Amino acid sequence: MRQTGRNFVVSEDFAPIAPQFDIFPTSSVGADVTEYVFAMLSRSHDGFHDRARRLQRKHRRMMYGRETWIGPDGLLMVRPRARGPVLSVRGLFLLLLTLMLGKAALYAHLGPVAYGERVTELEAGGPVERAGAWAMHPGLATQEIASVIAPYLP
Repeated sequence: MRQTGRNFVVSEDFAPIAPQFDIFPTSSVGADVTEYVFAMLSRSHDGFHDRARRLQRKHRRMMYGRETWIGPDGLLMVRPRARGPVLSVRGLFLLLLTLMLGKAALYAHLGPVAYGERVTELEAGGPVERAGAWAMHPGLATQEIASVIAPYLP
C-alpha cells in the first residue's frame, strides 16, 4: 500500500480484481468514504466537463455565423463560420487613403513652405517625431492631390 493523496492509498492486493479503481480510503470513517466517492465521481466527470466546455465555446463562436450542410450519412451538420481577419484589406486601404487625403489637405492649406518647416521641426525631435516626419514628408502623390483639392480649401 502506498499513499497517493490526502486520505487515499493504492492497494496492490485489490488491483488484479478491479484495476480501474486505484485509490481506496485509508479507514472506514464516513468522511473518508465520502471523499473517496467524490474523488471517483470527479474523475469520471472530467470528460463530461471538457466536452461541455468545448460545446459552450463552439456555441459562442456560432453566434457570429454558422455553416450548415448534410453529411454523407444524411445527418445535418453545423459548424461555426470561419471568421476573417479583424482588419480587412479594404479597411486598411480606406484607412491609408484617408490618411493620405488628410496629409494632402494639410499640405494644401499650409502651403509648401510652412508645411516643410513643420516637417523640419519634427525631424529635429525624438524617435517618434522623426517617424512622424518620415510619414509626413511630402511626396509626389501628396503634392498632386494637394494641387487638386487646394481650390476647394479656404
